[in-house]
Amino acid sequence: ARAADWQLKAAMQGYARAEFNLGLLYSYGLGLDQDYDKAVEWFTRASQQNYAKSDYQLGKMYADGLGVTANEIESAKYYQMAAEGGYSRAQYRLGRLYLNGHGVQRNESIACEWFEKAAMQGYVKAQYILGVCYGRGLGLAKDYVLAYAWLFLASQSGDDFVQKVFAKVKTKIGGDDELEAQRLANEWRA
Repeated sequence: ARAADWQLKAAMQGYARAEFNLGLLYSYGLGLDQDYDKAVEWFTRASQQNYAKSDYQLGKMYADGLGVTANEIESAKYYQMAAEGGYSRAQYRLGRLYLNGHGVQRNESIACEWFEKAAMQGYVKAQYILGVCYGRGLGLAKDYVLAYAWLFLASQSGDDFVQKVFAKVKTKIGGDDELEAQRLANEWRA
């Protein structure tokens, strides 16, 4: 409760990060009674100051109908704002919306653009899905070298499923192509 008091004091002074943190405390009921309406209020205040993580949380609130009426279009709008603010989770989530046509018109190419932005920031889920997109030619030209590179990076997370998918793609290339894929993966990891 004491942490919530400090967050409230800072939030009342217009500090965006404190507004965001207060939204999280209300959203999850941490030190405060869970209250989605208040969470939305505080996330909205931080969002008005272009705080990308608050935009992302508002996207989730609209997606799940927490404190607001569920609305895929509003959800996508807030994910877009957060994604444009450089937040990798939002970039990945927005890519998923474009891939599936939820709240936006389905567009696999745009989905892959957002996946790549998140993947370049090291977001493992985006690295995985981008590798799959290259491997299947989904929204992008099929390219096993790029599929290998992205799946290699994602496989470093230790996820068994990702490692199995990577092993399948690995069988499709060899020699110079494998060396090029490793070079790209090392370049992107840096």
